[in-house]
Amino acid sequence: MARHSAAPGKVLSDGDSSSNITPDARAISSSPWRIENLQVSPDGRRLAFTSSSISQRQEKVDAFEIYTVDIGSMSAQTPPKRVTRNEAVEDDLRWAPDNRHIFFSVDLGSVEGKYKDTQTRLYWIDADTNQVQRWASDFGGAVAHYSVIPSGGVIATGKLGTEIQTYSEDG
Repeated sequence: MARHSAAPGKVLSDGDSSSNITPDARAISSSPWRIENLQVSPDGRRLAFTSSSISQRQEKVDAFEIYTVDIGSMSAQTPPKRVTRNEAVEDDLRWAPDNRHIFFSVDLGSVEGKYKDTQTRLYWIDADTNQVQRWASDFGGAVAHYSVIPSGGVIATGKLGTEIQTYSEDG
C-alpha cells in the first residue's frame, strides 16, 4: 500500500532502475493478510480495505476482516486498525459521505453471531467506534447491489423469492 507524492519524480541512476518500487512511493502500512477492496474516504484521509487469506483458501475466519489506515500519519511499521471482529466475509466496501461509516455486504458467514450462511445482507460500521448496524434489517430477502447516496443513505436492490425491486433507505 503506497501513495504517490505530488512532488516531481526523482531521476533514477542506472543502479536504481531495477528497483520494484515506484519513485516517490512510500509505504503507509503493512498487513500479514492479502489486501483487497481498497476504498479511500471522501475526504482522502483514510483508507479502508478488506483482508483475506494469503493462500486464498477460507481456512480461518479471522483472515477476513475490514481494516482502516490513516493515510497521512501511518508508516510501514504501523499496523492498520482492525474495525471488524466477526465470523463473516465482508465485501463491496463503500465509505459514507460522513467519512466515518463504511458500508459493506456479507453473503458468507455472520456479522451478528456464529458463522452461518444467510442471504446477502448490507451493513455499515463506524470506523471510530467499531459499532455495526445492519441496514434493511426487517427485509426478509437478499440486499445487494447498492449505491450510497449523498444524504448517507443507500439505494439497493432487494430480492425476495424471484422478485427483484429497488429500495431506498435514508441514513
